[in-house]
Amino acid sequence: MNNLKQTLIPIWLLRYFHMLKYKVASFSDHHSINKDQKSIFSAIHEENYWRSEESVSGIGSEANQTKELSAGLVHVLSKYNIETLLDVPCGDFNWMSRLHLVNIDYIGADIVADLVENNNRKYSSESIRFVNLDLISQELPMSDMIFCRDCLVHFSYDDIWSALCNIIRSGSKYLLTTSFPETKWNHN
Repeated sequence: MNNLKQTLIPIWLLRYFHMLKYKVASFSDHHSINKDQKSIFSAIHEENYWRSEESVSGIGSEANQTKELSAGLVHVLSKYNIETLLDVPCGDFNWMSRLHLVNIDYIGADIVADLVENNNRKYSSESIRFVNLDLISQELPMSDMIFCRDCLVHFSYDDIWSALCNIIRSGSKYLLTTSFPETKWNHN
């Protein structure tokens, strides 16, 4: 866990940055783009595009690839007294299903309807549920923490910004997301 880099971004800081430099992106500007993203990510799921034998969400969602992440996430959830967690995108819930989410209401959200249906059928409980929603354009449930792993990297800059604005609008307290500090340039 020593190598785990963690950065929690308080939502108020994102909101402040937003007010200083940018205008809120219009949801309608991305309506057709989101439909395209839905079909793209649905096809990735249906075809097991990432070719993982364990997880249709890819090798990054395999149990052996997420050991350190799992330990780190449990630590962060405990340290910040997280009681509600929105995991978007939740993918197939492969590695996350192995975590002991004690006293946490978990909401897994994904743009791929089939994943959500499968997850609800396999994993749904009193404290775990899954919803079909688009991070960019649909209202997000308010939670103590939004966990957004390996998602934004697949979006255009405009869609990343729209997703962040949507996260701010949710009224959630923290955002825990993936970053790639060694990457010098991101292609839009």
